[in-house]
Amino acid sequence: LGVADRPKMLESNHRVVRGDPSPLPNTPCWAEYMHAHDDDFRCPNPVGHHGYSRRLSSVHTIHHFTELVHQGNTQKLLDLFMLIGRHWEAHYKTMSRTTIACNRVTCPRDQIDDYFLFELQRSRWLPAQIGDTWIAPLSPRQIWFLSETDPQDVRALVPTLPATLRPSEYRDFITALRFASSGAASIEDYVQLLRLLPERYPVIPSELPESEHRRWQRSLAAVFNWICERIQTGLVSRGETLPDSPTDLQLLAYQGDSPSYVALGSPELVYANDNFLAERWSDRCMFLRINDDWRTLLDWLHVPDLTTVIQSEWQLLGELIEESQQLQAIFDTTLPYFLALIKHTQPANYDRLIPRLLRLNLHVVKKLSTTEWLLPVSEAEPIISEVEVHLATREEPNPGAGRRSVIAGDLYIAKDAATNLDLLGNY
Repeated sequence: LGVADRPKMLESNHRVVRGDPSPLPNTPCWAEYMHAHDDDFRCPNPVGHHGYSRRLSSVHTIHHFTELVHQGNTQKLLDLFMLIGRHWEAHYKTMSRTTIACNRVTCPRDQIDDYFLFELQRSRWLPAQIGDTWIAPLSPRQIWFLSETDPQDVRALVPTLPATLRPSEYRDFITALRFASSGAASIEDYVQLLRLLPERYPVIPSELPESEHRRWQRSLAAVFNWICERIQTGLVSRGETLPDSPTDLQLLAYQGDSPSYVALGSPELVYANDNFLAERWSDRCMFLRINDDWRTLLDWLHVPDLTTVIQSEWQLLGELIEESQQLQAIFDTTLPYFLALIKHTQPANYDRLIPRLLRLNLHVVKKLSTTEWLLPVSEAEPIISEVEVHLATREEPNPGAGRRSVIAGDLYIAKDAATNLDLLGNY
């Protein structure tokens, strides 16, 4: 009857050259495929200087695959996965790779992924689960294999492949699809997961009662920070060879205690590197809440520190000399305890902070106030406020006769706050 027990493949043996349109119908990933393999079309022969002279020997796609993706029928897509997986070794695997070669037969030739496999890797066709809940189809790059050591919130919220699609007979097919794995994921894999957060995880999910919103947001924050930590680790391990910074991300940020997704590059998106300044700007800025030590990630994302986008004018009224001397003496006496606390709680910052604390001068003043502007939003009204403490940094000549200057500071304290040692300790 001409009926097969597996999905039909369409094949073209047209010799595709760089820039050619697809030789097959219904291939929506073709432009992306050609872009991904653009360098492969260049002949590597250093003698001939043949340029982009290579051609693909064949192109394949699954018949009606695009229609199945558009329909989004979970059961049909599950059946498709299982049929391909069941016949992968005997039938489809040989079509998942294609030869690319120069039109001169003496030049080297290579094997690359066929369009058929590329389309399976990039299209949103695989039903996935979040916890025990089925969700709309995703691409394999958006579906994760997690381990028992990953945080519970991550295992509860990150999309995974259903257990029904993971029997041993599908192992080689699953490997070919290149799912993301927390044990071997790249920076790009984690960036893909960040892109998925605003789409799949609203900060206020409509299906949950209001009493559950805070718990949900804490779980969402845990997943976001797990992703950020993995990206930070990946960036540090790469050293100087960092990937290009993404420009199309939305990050989880906070105005006060209210989270929302904020686009990279938004003027209000900043990192709160000064807690006292952050208190005054908590209702005007969106703060990225991540670990203080993840400086590589912050620089890569180009998220500025709050102190770099705030312009301040300080008004210091009358230094009280006797009180300043008394407070300086107390500070000098307790400095070893401060250093011990820093070494215990911030070991990564210990060596950096020792010389700064040794060069810190304290000043008690009658009154301390500031006028502040957010620089990227020049039309915004300034904030005028009385404050209790202000740290002004300065540079001093290096006593070791080195070329670089050293950082010193002056801590100004309003008279009414001078006896609040907890406040000063926190600062």
